[in-house]
Amino acid sequence: MEKTKREYRGYLTEYQPDILEIISSTLDSNEDKERFWKYRREWDQAESCDVNYPFPINLDFELVDACNLACHHCIRRSTDYRVSGKGSKRLGLQVYKRLIDEGAEYGLPAISLGNSGEGFLENDIFEMIDYARQKKVLDIWLSTNGLLLDKEKIKELIRLKLTRISISIDATTEETYKKVRGGDFGKLMSNLHYLIEERDRQKSLLPIIRVTSIKLEHNKDELDEFVSYWSSKVETVGLQEYLELRQKRNLTADQVKPFQCSSPWKKLMIWANGDVCPCCTFAGKDLYVGNIHESSLKQIWDSEHMREIRRALVSHDYPDACLNCYAKPKADSGQ
Repeated sequence: MEKTKREYRGYLTEYQPDILEIISSTLDSNEDKERFWKYRREWDQAESCDVNYPFPINLDFELVDACNLACHHCIRRSTDYRVSGKGSKRLGLQVYKRLIDEGAEYGLPAISLGNSGEGFLENDIFEMIDYARQKKVLDIWLSTNGLLLDKEKIKELIRLKLTRISISIDATTEETYKKVRGGDFGKLMSNLHYLIEERDRQKSLLPIIRVTSIKLEHNKDELDEFVSYWSSKVETVGLQEYLELRQKRNLTADQVKPFQCSSPWKKLMIWANGDVCPCCTFAGKDLYVGNIHESSLKQIWDSEHMREIRRALVSHDYPDACLNCYAKPKADSGQ
């Protein structure tokens, strides 16, 4: 499986084959294939920040405002966020279905599940994936730390034809994993290898498997080994920059290198409490544009607030949330 190295905003490197061709080959009809490639063209066109789609082409969902880990580098270690599943806010199956139904009216092609919180803390996760499939969502992405996977869950993900699964690892050794994430490294590795083996046994191309590592002080010397180990086993290996969000960077627009962010032209993020933002980072929570318990997604997407955010990005009059995200100071000579 030949892989290429890609570089783009927000990531150091990404090693992958042509996964879009793989996904397209799994779709049942020519109509679905045509819709898929239309969605991918629109995704690329949105990078210009000069498009006007009637509805987001991707919805990101935080299903549960909680995680089963408390990673040292994660904002969830702060007192503002829960790190257990007890008493956590949940989007809920019925609300989720209502939002998918609204998206289906506009031919919604893609969703991401489990952003921010751990998706497998949601008991209805499989029904949510299945419902999106029924509503003709073509590209369904699930993010997880992988520790709550088991053999039955893995078989169900393959049966449901989940399109992509992204597993955050951040280590190549048990010692480093304990320092960075604090979980059971042996269990994680067992889960991932079973996922790979079971997918092969079922002769399935899905889910596309992606593993990631954030570049941190504890693991920076293991990144080459991380790529070497996983690049022959899964479709995508991503090395990500670390973004510290627990403290403000206090940058102004004239202090940063000009940058573009196309998220407000192609997606909305729905948090577990119903708040909606135009991007999926924790920094983006400060760009509140509405709540799904008060407005429809279409109303939020077409709102003056969304237009203001787009205008600000185009004119480089960046909102504070964007300056606290991937903005780079002019004096920064690094990647």
